[in-house]
Amino acid sequence: MSNVSLRGLKKSYGSVEVIPSLDLDIRSGEFVVLVGPSGSGKSTLLRMIAGLESIDAGTVSVEGEDVTQRDPGDRDMAMVFQSYALYPHMTVAENMTFALRMRGMDKTTIGERLTESVRMLSLEGLEHRKPGQLSGGQRQRVAMGRAIVRQPRVFLFDEPLSNLDAKLRARTRIELRELHEKLGATSIFVTHDQIEAMTMADRIVLLEKGRIQQVGSPREIYERPRNTFVASFIGSPEINMMEGKLWFDNGTAWFEQLVLRSRGSESASLAGVAAGGYTLGIRPEGFDIAREPLEGSVPMVVGAVEYTGSDTYAFGKSPMGDLTVKIAADFQAVAETLHTGETLHVKALADGWHLFDSSGERVTGG
Repeated sequence: MSNVSLRGLKKSYGSVEVIPSLDLDIRSGEFVVLVGPSGSGKSTLLRMIAGLESIDAGTVSVEGEDVTQRDPGDRDMAMVFQSYALYPHMTVAENMTFALRMRGMDKTTIGERLTESVRMLSLEGLEHRKPGQLSGGQRQRVAMGRAIVRQPRVFLFDEPLSNLDAKLRARTRIELRELHEKLGATSIFVTHDQIEAMTMADRIVLLEKGRIQQVGSPREIYERPRNTFVASFIGSPEINMMEGKLWFDNGTAWFEQLVLRSRGSESASLAGVAAGGYTLGIRPEGFDIAREPLEGSVPMVVGAVEYTGSDTYAFGKSPMGDLTVKIAADFQAVAETLHTGETLHVKALADGWHLFDSSGERVTGG
């Protein structure tokens, strides 16, 4: 296991700055996911760590060793690509052991590593097949096996699940995370899929235009977003964002027509926050819903109801803009009779909201 330290990394393509300047520490044995929208620089950053992209400035260190100027093959890292990149004329065993054979490793050690990797990846019986005889999921396992047999200090994954169908992708996520736990390796995983990030990561690094917006556990990122970009990117359906005025009346905090309550924790308190213009963020599950008006609630005219099996969402219009609300379990029976044009009344749950200032930075919230 090895820690990875990035200091002052910069990368530009001509006049376009892709990575302005970036610092990041990845702990030994950690599974870190780099996530962000297209063009956020996540794959470029991974390739810079691997040595596949040149670095304009800064350093990459592994376990205290500066590897910035080393060739990719001398960094003791293994990369799994989106495209599998298997040799079609080689068998599974030959693909997995190719790098070891090129290094001149003895056959006994190669055989031991191959046997262990095949067992870990449930590829028994497929060793003599060629890639064309395998399913997409099996090919991806072979690509992972090729990395595992090298026993590198760091594993790098560049959107390795994006070519799989939804069901197989979900199953492979679990298998990959279980594999990480068995190996205890340091892993850096790139994806644009927030579900992959939330379900797999020890820590998420959320990027936008090459800049780190927030680093934290999935729970920290979801429950305490640092800014409006983080709050909007993480979460499905997307968080509700409302512009308006915060004001106070006899100790009660109001955001336009909504009452903002907390359970009294200091982190959620509005003490010291001045009245004025803010952005309020409330996730779909952050509302209390009724068919009758509630104190501090707003009406929402239902435009659509979406049933997903385990959850039901109502989409509609309110005086504060378009809203998406999750129907709570105790309201499910009512949800079955909801129809377009019906009016619901929604209010913010205590600590179910987030307040952001005019620059988009978090002020306080649940």
